[in-house]
Amino acid sequence: MNSAYTPDQARRRYALLNKVMVIGRLVKDAEVRYIDSASGAGALQLTTFTLALDGAANYGQETAFIDFSHFGEFLVAEHLLKGRLVYVEGHITQQRKEVDGQKRTFTNFQCDRLQLLSARPSGEVHEEPEEEELPQALKTPASPNTLLAQTLVKHYGPMEEWSGKQVGSLIRWLKEKSGVAADRVSLEGFQAQIERLSPTQAQKVIDDLTSAFAHKSA
Repeated sequence: MNSAYTPDQARRRYALLNKVMVIGRLVKDAEVRYIDSASGAGALQLTTFTLALDGAANYGQETAFIDFSHFGEFLVAEHLLKGRLVYVEGHITQQRKEVDGQKRTFTNFQCDRLQLLSARPSGEVHEEPEEEELPQALKTPASPNTLLAQTLVKHYGPMEEWSGKQVGSLIRWLKEKSGVAADRVSLEGFQAQIERLSPTQAQKVIDDLTSAFAHKSA
């Protein structure tokens, strides 16, 4: 049987492939802040950091700098210090914003998994965590309901900045996708609506949403 794909078939087959894997050094300590009302469970932790990729590893080009974000609990954040070498797995997201009256697309890099590859930079005297503790901290999964809220925040911005019309549209959209209705048309009602989803329902909505965004940006 001929397993070759036509160009159109190959494009559809790999439309959802979105993977970033890099090794680099932190150019400064990671920054941690919290976004209020990002999910019904409380404030959402946002960790941001920048990696410098060595020119030799960047196909002989100049040193590249990549900004990463991680939404949700990130226990290793306190160990992300300037100069440390880290391995990051993640994916690319895009966000449309209006700048000076024009719609522009911004590319963002999301961190899904991180592993420390070097010890704390010289001169630091703080105790180094056990190596086996770090991967376990990173592997603690968030619930599908929390991941759904995080996915919406990534694409539409902080929930508290959503307009009433946008909240109403998302409430109707989520009901159509899952059959779960909100108590009232408000941000609090929408957050409660997400929390009432079963893990299977929430994951199905995430999959549909991710697929829709992937095709939209293709």
